[in-house]
Amino acid sequence: MSLVKETLAELRQALGEEWAEDDPVFLQGYFRDISTIDGVRPQIVALPSTTEEVQAVVRIAGKHKLPLVPLSTGFNIAGLTLPREGGILLDLKRMDKVLKVDTETMTVTFQPYVRNAALQAEVNRFSPAEGLRLRIANPITVGSASYFGNIMSGGLSVNAVSTGVYHEYIGGQVWVLPDGEILRVRSATHPSAPPLGNFRGPGPDISGMFYNAEGQMGVCTEMTVSLFIDYPHRKMVIFRAKDMLKDETEPIIDFVYAVARENIADEIYKSSNITLSALMGPIVEEVALAFPENLVLVTVAGSTEEEVRIKEKKLLELMKKHPFVVIEKQIMDLFYDIVGLWGDDFANLVFRKCYTLGGIMRWRGCFYFLGCATTMDRIPDLTRQFNLLIQKHFQPLNPPNNLKTKLRALSILLNRSADQVQKKNGTKRWRTMTRRLLSMLLAPSFIRLFFSKKMWDRPLYPAHTAIQGPFPLGRGCWFELDMWYNRGDAEDRERIRRFETDCADMMIERDLFIPRDFANAFSRQFPKLGIYRELVMKLKKEMDPDDIMNRKVMGF
Repeated sequence: MSLVKETLAELRQALGEEWAEDDPVFLQGYFRDISTIDGVRPQIVALPSTTEEVQAVVRIAGKHKLPLVPLSTGFNIAGLTLPREGGILLDLKRMDKVLKVDTETMTVTFQPYVRNAALQAEVNRFSPAEGLRLRIANPITVGSASYFGNIMSGGLSVNAVSTGVYHEYIGGQVWVLPDGEILRVRSATHPSAPPLGNFRGPGPDISGMFYNAEGQMGVCTEMTVSLFIDYPHRKMVIFRAKDMLKDETEPIIDFVYAVARENIADEIYKSSNITLSALMGPIVEEVALAFPENLVLVTVAGSTEEEVRIKEKKLLELMKKHPFVVIEKQIMDLFYDIVGLWGDDFANLVFRKCYTLGGIMRWRGCFYFLGCATTMDRIPDLTRQFNLLIQKHFQPLNPPNNLKTKLRALSILLNRSADQVQKKNGTKRWRTMTRRLLSMLLAPSFIRLFFSKKMWDRPLYPAHTAIQGPFPLGRGCWFELDMWYNRGDAEDRERIRRFETDCADMMIERDLFIPRDFANAFSRQFPKLGIYRELVMKLKKEMDPDDIMNRKVMGF
């Protein structure tokens, strides 16, 4: 019997006949993701349902010295869960349970496959006090991705400005180590400590050694994290630059920092015309060009409407000191009408329900990104460097600047989802289109954008920068480069591969930390880390002497 067949037989005995497979048809979807990295097709896929079953799989892999790669929902960036050498793919989709919501400690314990939107919906059913509900720290990703995976791979919440970053509120974990032992980590590893988020006790918190380890130190099967108050009253205010033709990078940084420093915002997010238009569904270039380029979204929240009004007033006072204005109500009414959600309902879905907007959210195919954590003062220089690389690798997508192009954009905006509006509330199609046209005509910024030659000549590329999720009090942020490309087009894919390699090299040259293996950056970044790299490699060897856990994902 071959090694693979022997291993498969043992896995089926441990998990059940139907929960381990080596058929190439089943394995085909497990060695590619939305990145440019290609993995190697695994030899076996195993689907455990409990910590003990994960333990059995790890021990079988160790016995036969087969590589093992854990996978949660599959929405992974930069090839973090792609097998590099075949072996066993550990698909955790059967581990999809919310195990406990504790309203007293305001924590939730859950398994790896629980998705962002599902977890938010579950914890929102619980109330720590009358009139209040619980929420997760909403991740900057899609609702169908794993909350578990987003935390462990160094993701970030959109409300980091008010809640902190993920590692600050991990309260407990269960790990299956590479030797098959089960490690239960609670706050400060004190055996009697409850799973309180951000609890500190005697000695270091060893759970930190697993954070951002990308599955190289074992498989996490349970996690406890802090929950937060889902305030009943909130308002999202969207700002645009006064001068829509000017590079406003420095003013954006100043404005975001000022808002964060005042501690009045629940969420801050720097958006763009591309992101705004992508929320409307399948988008063409003309629609993106019809909206302001630089947008800053700020949400204020509170226990009462009066508290929200006070925070909003302070926010608007800050705005007067910076070159920003609140985007016209008519433009937002147009946007709300197109997506089929209005005001608070839209804010609730975007920031409280983890991006569960209906319809397809896309712009020119596959979405991909790379980024780094940095201080906000470095963003203007990074933006300039990124823009130079964008211009080097891409041609502008701008359609001809003529009346026909503008009329096409107008037609799309008037017609988009008009049928759905009619079905939802019975409004006649012509009334919907008339209402939208009036919104456009009454919005000065839209009129300027629509008729200005300079506005339509703005170069539009399938890539742009984004400032996302400022860290507490604006002490830092996640700076991201978003890209859209066709992964099925070999030429487009190779262009993106060269582009992201140049971008990663530029960040490495500036000593910026790249938390994921974008463009195989780890193999170039880790050698520069000196003694830290040596310690990580030594720890990996101590914990995983047979080197079975997610080989090569960190470049060694």
